[in-house]
Amino acid sequence: MFVATGGREFDKSLPAVVFIHGAGFDHSTWALHTRWFAHHGFRCWRPTCPAMAVRPAPSLGSIAEMADWTTALINAAGVAKAHLIGHSMGSLISLETAVRHPDKVSALSLIGTAATMTVGPDLLKAAEANSQDANDMVSIWGLGFNAELGGSLAPGLWMHGSAQAVFETLRAGRAV
Repeated sequence: MFVATGGREFDKSLPAVVFIHGAGFDHSTWALHTRWFAHHGFRCWRPTCPAMAVRPAPSLGSIAEMADWTTALINAAGVAKAHLIGHSMGSLISLETAVRHPDKVSALSLIGTAATMTVGPDLLKAAEANSQDANDMVSIWGLGFNAELGGSLAPGLWMHGSAQAVFETLRAGRAV
């Protein structure tokens, strides 16, 4: 498993934060966020969920299994509790982790979440065909329309282009 720490040593005396990415994304989604938190008094990590990993990883077919995996990650780090920050599918994993293992979750922050998150038939069809259309749909829906236009507040960062590069890498099965 790959886990990044935001550029700081993992200090067990600091409050823990786990960043959980959405479907189709990987740990790089949270690169700037974890760096900020790590340099402002938190120990944090951003894993690539096994379902999205390009390296051999355990097969996790449900949100519940990914929630149990998240708890195993917290335990492996020797942390009593962690604040979970999840985006899209990552928010579902965070919620399920809090339901299944409430003693391991100190707080939740959910981004791009809804009571039900169905996957549309057009996206499923494009994903099954391994079509670029699937990448476009996920990045536009996941990042918002402004990201498509270069609407990042960080100079020199084109969110849509970065997401497309991650999707292509994961689709081709290459290590990031």
